[in-house]
Amino acid sequence: MAAVLLRVADTERIVLTLAGPLTAGSAPRACAELAARAAPAVGGSAPLVEVRVGRAVRADLAAVDALARLRLAARRHGCELVVRGASAELVALLHALGLGRLLLAEGPSAAG
Repeated sequence: MAAVLLRVADTERIVLTLAGPLTAGSAPRACAELAARAAPAVGGSAPLVEVRVGRAVRADLAAVDALARLRLAARRHGCELVVRGASAELVALLHALGLGRLLLAEGPSAAG
């Protein structure tokens, strides 16, 4: 199972780092950890969820499933989600499946 590291960088951003191969069991665990930290502060806005995908994350349907489920979990809590650091292969797969615009951050910081 992939390592899932969550940290709250500040009150406006949650950083989720995924490393290693993602499996079918990775998504529920990552979503549960995200949900525990995504509740907005009283009177505040929901934080941005930044998912950093390590190079060790394979470009396969398990990775796509995990990222799509994380986006759904973030949206349920009123958060926006962006993916950063995806390999060229994963970026291509996400675009081929029509998920690139929904998941990927734009600009130079989106890769690597």
